[in-house]
Amino acid sequence: MHCADEVVKGWQTPVSLGQGDTTEIVLDQGPVIQTLPLQSVVCWPPDKSVLSGQIESVEVKGVAWSGGGRGICRVELSLDDGLHFTGADLQRFEDPSRPAPELGVGRNWGWVQFRKVLPLPEDIKEKLRRGEKVPLEICSKAIDGDFNQQPEKMRSTWNVLGICVNHWSRVHLTMDPTLTKSHVPVPPHASARLLQMAGTSENR
Repeated sequence: MHCADEVVKGWQTPVSLGQGDTTEIVLDQGPVIQTLPLQSVVCWPPDKSVLSGQIESVEVKGVAWSGGGRGICRVELSLDDGLHFTGADLQRFEDPSRPAPELGVGRNWGWVQFRKVLPLPEDIKEKLRRGEKVPLEICSKAIDGDFNQQPEKMRSTWNVLGICVNHWSRVHLTMDPTLTKSHVPVPPHASARLLQMAGTSENR
């Protein structure tokens, strides 16, 4: 980004001041990114979906990765905004020629899958037994072979260029006690699409 004026003579940045604090933007202080930071992403359940309130646990699935060929050593999951964490089970392609994650930078270039069945806390189950809908937030954080960890909030890694932001992955759910155990959660936009398709079929 900071070398654009070397390619196009007379090029000037279209933004010179930050929108929030009007701090001067110095692009020379934004280096070219060579290695991406540690990341994890919760892929299941879908974000903003609705789960059955008659289940005793939630199955969580996702992927994790760290730049520079660093391997993933651990992924931790929480149902209470990080107050308590549980280690997930890691699923990776086994290659005897690949160095272990704890050896640091190596040849661990692939995403690592993780999964875990997390039991619901007693306070959530009590609310569901009373017939209440309960909001639920799942968050994940990964740890790589150099013991780099994802930061909790975006504010601790925020930068004016908006790059390499890698805070905890968060999924917001709702548990509905009126839904049966066989209910399959889907994203909100998918729910609307399914209803639309059902209506179209009935009108034929």
